[in-house]
Amino acid sequence: MKKLLVIGLILGVAACAASGSAKPLVGTPGAKVATDFTIDLIGGGTFTLSNVLHDKPVVLNFWASWCPPCRQEMPALDAVARATPGVQFIGIAVDDVASNAAAYAAQIGVSYPIAVDEDYVVNDAYAVQYLPQTWIIDRNGTVTRSVVRAVTAEELTAWIAQDLGIKTGS
Repeated sequence: MKKLLVIGLILGVAACAASGSAKPLVGTPGAKVATDFTIDLIGGGTFTLSNVLHDKPVVLNFWASWCPPCRQEMPALDAVARATPGVQFIGIAVDDVASNAAAYAAQIGVSYPIAVDEDYVVNDAYAVQYLPQTWIIDRNGTVTRSVVRAVTAEELTAWIAQDLGIKTGS
């Protein structure tokens, strides 16, 4: 009887662990669907994910001006954004002050829209716990890739080509 109890306990723990590993990143259970959001941009206007996805896929980058790896990757993100007009980039500063985020983005000369998620709405929707994070979202709203670390221009260019079928200059 003890053997059956132990086996049952082991199977129960294994089932819980297996179901936890299948948890989707965002969206509805069982799917990797990007959560729609609208956020105010630094400098005016708003960004709504679903509106942009009608025209092009999106590279969503979570960052902060105080985060050294975020600061390191931002010039690479901007270079790829400039070279790939067929993809919309957006940077969302998390746990940051708008004036600091704006100042750093201006110092780099970032060409893509920047927002500050002051109320952590987008941050929470995407369960961001570490910075930087970069998400690639196709035109159907499917998350094709999520990277939790600084990315290089070469990596990002390759992933955009692989995941979205878009090459630099397109």
